[in-house]
Amino acid sequence: MQTLLLTGARAGEVLGLRWDDINTKWRGLTIRDKVEGTRVIPFTPYVAQLLAIPAGVVAQLMGHKPSETAEKHYTVRPLDLLRVHHEKTEAWILEQAGIVFDAKAVPGALRVVTG
Repeated sequence: MQTLLLTGARAGEVLGLRWDDINTKWRGLTIRDKVEGTRVIPFTPYVAQLLAIPAGVVAQLMGHKPSETAEKHYTVRPLDLLRVHHEKTEAWILEQAGIVFDAKAVPGALRVVTG
């Protein structure tokens, strides 16, 4: 989701990315474009860092089965480890949207709201 928002690419273009589409030497992402065929966009440092989380975490969160040789051996992570990565992504999205959320608040409990 963050890669989608930060690159400005279309959802289908980001979903179609493969590891072969990432050029770390020249820091470019090859995107399959519905108009031109392919185009190369910058592979920014933050997006690079996002994609360097432990191999397989994103795939497992999304329910993907391992597809490439390197992915066939990724570790199936326990829910608590997946939660760490997923909550980090959610917190970033909420922060960017300006949504104040207290994850430690008790759901459904009354709270003081100041204006």
